[in-house]
Amino acid sequence: MYGDHEADKIIVPTLRKLGTPCIIKCSIPVKDAEHYYNSLAERFLSNLVAGDIENPEPPSVFEMYIKRNLDAAEIIEVIERQNPKFDELTDYNNWDKYYKDN
Repeated sequence: MYGDHEADKIIVPTLRKLGTPCIIKCSIPVKDAEHYYNSLAERFLSNLVAGDIENPEPPSVFEMYIKRNLDAAEIIEVIERQNPKFDELTDYNNWDKYYKDN
């Protein structure tokens, strides 16, 4: 949600009012997930070889979403910014100072 908006002087104040950045770890049935790519199989294969091949095509990242509210039972963990796991998962402490302070 925050990505690519860090330099937008109009959007940043609104984003800062939304609350603390968090990672929501959840369990969603694949059948409920939609994605921006033609084939999930290609993404899974790219993810499998990403450690061995530089810049696999298609990229190994997933951009999945659902169009329904999550059930409480589907939420596994909420990782807030102050939790050390947040940095482990995002490498936040190495982000450019600009993105942290603007």
